[in-house]
Amino acid sequence: MDRCPIRVKEEILDLISVPTLSLYAATSKANYRAVNRVLQKRVLDVVTPFFADAPDFLRVLQSTNAIVSGSSALRVIVGRADWHPRDMDIYVSSRHRAVMYAYLNRCGWRYVSLRSLPDRAHIERVVGYMVAGVSKVLTFACGSHHLDVLVCETPNPVEAIFHFHSTIVMNFFSARGIFCAYPSLVDIRLSLVNHRVIDYDVYPHPSVLRSLQKYSSRGYRFAAEAPMVHACPETYSCYDRLRVTSDGGCLSIQVSFELGENAFEPGRGYSALVHGPHVAWVLGGSFWRAEIELFIADAGL
Repeated sequence: MDRCPIRVKEEILDLISVPTLSLYAATSKANYRAVNRVLQKRVLDVVTPFFADAPDFLRVLQSTNAIVSGSSALRVIVGRADWHPRDMDIYVSSRHRAVMYAYLNRCGWRYVSLRSLPDRAHIERVVGYMVAGVSKVLTFACGSHHLDVLVCETPNPVEAIFHFHSTIVMNFFSARGIFCAYPSLVDIRLSLVNHRVIDYDVYPHPSVLRSLQKYSSRGYRFAAEAPMVHACPETYSCYDRLRVTSDGGCLSIQVSFELGENAFEPGRGYSALVHGPHVAWVLGGSFWRAEIELFIADAGL
């Protein structure tokens, strides 16, 4: 592929998932630069339907240490696909929420609704499982597009993504790059269901089912355990494995968006993508495996 014209080469690379691109980028400086250009374009293409000035949005992400997760992040990771995100999920700490609200208002986003999550019982009724650290969810609309701002009480908004319904959404992009917690599963279009969706006596919860069915319609399969060789608790996809955002099972790749002087901060791995400590988590679903399998069967996933 090195003999291909640059434009043709980058068109081909845009068909490839981030986990595979990261391997190609490691083969030479030229290939690293090519992958960086492809990922720049991929992120900007995902952001532009929501914000006409995509670089300006990334500058706001940078100044607020916010991240984008959900469908938008997954679309960046999987590459070119026959589906496009219909909404965007922005995670921001409560310290920076006012800056984010002001920016959305300036960009023409209209406030639609607020869901305050004051305690665990209310969180369970609203989203179907515990979302640690998220105090409120604000929904905004602009034309036919919607976005949710999830306000996190923890300084590092990344913590919240490990409490959501499945591993397929345990990804994010920031103004500095892209993170994927389960790249080996994303590459085979497989997701493990987080046992928290059935842990609080609200199974099956409508909002959880809608989310899972959305990803199922896009070709993703759900399982109670990963199909690869399993050495409990050593395998990164093991429910009982203690994971951390710096471990070898995660993928962190920096992307230079050229947002201004000193915008690109050289570093290694996850620490270069967001300001804040590493996050540790355990899916902890081995005890619930039979219930998760029943949940998947009943939901037709």
